[in-house]
Amino acid sequence: MSETISEIEEPFGVETNLVRKTIVVKENSTNEEFEFRIPTIADEVAIGTKMRKLRRAIDPMDDGTGQLDQDTLAYLRAMAYFEVLLVATSVTWVYTKTTDGKQFINSLEFPPEKVNTVLFVAGTLYGQVQRFRYGGVGS
Repeated sequence: MSETISEIEEPFGVETNLVRKTIVVKENSTNEEFEFRIPTIADEVAIGTKMRKLRRAIDPMDDGTGQLDQDTLAYLRAMAYFEVLLVATSVTWVYTKTTDGKQFINSLEFPPEKVNTVLFVAGTLYGQVQRFRYGGVGS
């Protein structure tokens, strides 16, 4: 991970970098680390748009007007967080390569054994973003 300035370390493997506006989530059982931007208002819109695009990619026949259950929304949001906000990671499984060797994040290609990791990381990120926005940096 990149060097950080003015970090606040948390017991759950989360760092909030208040200078650079990133959150690092560490999956403690595997030591995998994921650094995300703290979303701006434009990022929040991009996350919603990405969720809609992912929904259409998964089910092209869906017109997008039906209600989704909470689990489906959680999966879509987690996928969108990775695609929109991830800036660095210690793992390679999040990346897909183009034919010319460039890497990008395509959550539709995440390995099936990483579903729980993706949900854990996204859930932790969501909680830390809320904590950051409401000014809570201590317990």
